[in-house]
Amino acid sequence: MIDQDKIRFMATRLRAMDLTTCAEAADAIDLLLAEVEAAAADKRDATAFRDLMAKVIREINHGEYNHPYRGIENAPMHGHEVPGIWDSDNGAKAGTPCAWCATWNAARAALAQRQEES
Repeated sequence: MIDQDKIRFMATRLRAMDLTTCAEAADAIDLLLAEVEAAAADKRDATAFRDLMAKVIREINHGEYNHPYRGIENAPMHGHEVPGIWDSDNGAKAGTPCAWCATWNAARAALAQRQEES
């Protein structure tokens, strides 16, 4: 594990040495720390979103979607004859992908992939 406080202290000491190469090293350390902190924040956000989506999927339609993802399916409350595709009685949308179903399937696929990796 990276001791970020120690690295910040080292960067401060390098700057105090008042040498060009030390200042450049300290700047590089600051940039690296910023990247590490941003990556950690991104990971926290991704984990929170994943957990939220898993809870939503478990609760929708009393657990109707609480089964392994096997490929394209209709989103909750959608009854397309061909999963994810608008039916012929939907006018100009007929035969085109349903945006909500596509979003739903993307979330289900991402969760399934994550569960396989765990």
